[in-house]
Amino acid sequence: MTDGKKLLLVNGWWGKSRHINYFGEILMACAVALVAGPNVLWVWLYPLYYVAFLFARQADDDKICKAKYGELWDKYMAKVKYRIIPYIW
Repeated sequence: MTDGKKLLLVNGWWGKSRHINYFGEILMACAVALVAGPNVLWVWLYPLYYVAFLFARQADDDKICKAKYGELWDKYMAKVKYRIIPYIW
C-alpha cells in the first residue's frame, strides 16, 4: 500500500524505456513478417502498422500520464529518457 502516494516503476525493463511493451509488440510483428520471408514485402505492412500506431499512441499516453502524475511524471521522464526503443528513441 502506498498511503495515497503515486509511484512509478523505474527498475528493470521499465527503467529502459517508458513504453517498453510497445517495443515488444513491434518486435513480435517483425518476427511474424520474417516467418513469411524477407522477399514478401506486403507482410511488412503489419509491423509498419504497429510502428505508426504505437508511436502515435505513445505521445497520447505521455500527455495522459503528465496530467495524472504532474511533476512526478517530469521526474520519471528525466530518469527514463527513452520513449519506446531503449538507447535509440
